[in-house]
Amino acid sequence: HISRQWYMIVLVVPITGYFAYQLTKGNATSRLASEVCAKVCTFFAEHVSEPLESIYRELFTRRGREEITDRKARQEVISSLKKMIKSWLDDVHPEMTEASRSEMAQSMEMSLIEK
Repeated sequence: HISRQWYMIVLVVPITGYFAYQLTKGNATSRLASEVCAKVCTFFAEHVSEPLESIYRELFTRRGREEITDRKARQEVISSLKKMIKSWLDDVHPEMTEASRSEMAQSMEMSLIEK
């Protein structure tokens, strides 16, 4: 039976050996494995472990939810909101004076937007 399929052995063995050599040459396999492991560990930590720890901490401990405060991020959000209000007032209420539009944007007055 093997004598009839000798050509398969002659082709498959060298090709498989070549690919095995290419994978192990230069330690590519270990680099690939370590990279895959690092990505899987990072994904697990961000998407499974940390959320489960937060849920557990919030539901079953006295510490409750963590407060995340970042002064710079808060200032950026406030500045962005002021710019959006000013842009909206410029577009929708051009008849208002520039000073009143700027004052409303700086005080984050939402009464015109809510109407």
